[in-house]
Amino acid sequence: MSTISQKQAVVNAVSTVLGGNFTPSETVVAEILTKEQKSEIRSLVKGGILNGSVVYNKNTEDEKEVNKYISSMVDNHIRKAKILNGDSPYKPSKKGTRRDEKLKELTKLRSQFETGSDQFNEVQSYIVERNSELDKIKVGKKSAMSIGQINTDVLPVHLRNLVNNNGSAKNTTNEV
Repeated sequence: MSTISQKQAVVNAVSTVLGGNFTPSETVVAEILTKEQKSEIRSLVKGGILNGSVVYNKNTEDEKEVNKYISSMVDNHIRKAKILNGDSPYKPSKKGTRRDEKLKELTKLRSQFETGSDQFNEVQSYIVERNSELDKIKVGKKSAMSIGQINTDVLPVHLRNLVNNNGSAKNTTNEV
C-alpha cells in the first residue's frame, strides 16, 4: 500500500469535508471551518494514520498522543499550507522568544507574578529594556554585515586599529 504525506492527507480531508466550498489555493480554510468540520478532518486524518495510508513515523498505540499530534498537525497545515490558506505565505503572529539567556530568565521570573502586580511590572520593564538592547545590537550587526569588509590598506594608520581581524569594524560600545 502506498502512503501519502500528512499535508496531502489534510488537503484531502478538507476537500472531502468542505466539498464545493473548497477551492485549492483560493479558499482560506481557517475562515470558514467550523469546530465540527475541523473535528471531522482530524478524524479522517487519524483514520489514515491508523490504517497506514498516511505517513506517521511514531508509535500509534498511545491514542491520546496520536490525537494531540494530529490536532496540532492539522492546525499547522491549515495555517501554513498555501493550498489551504488562499495561497498566502505564512506569517507568524508574533516573533518567537529570542535566544538570550538574560531575556529567558527575566521571562521566567515575570511568570511567577500576577499580571499587573508591582513585581510583574518591574520585571516587565527590564524585559522591554533588554529587548531594546538586543534590537540595537542586531541593527549594529546587520549594518556592519551589509557594508562588507573594510580594506585597512586605504585607511589612515591611526584608524586601522578600529578594524577586527575579520575585516569588520570593532564594536566599541559595551556589548550586552
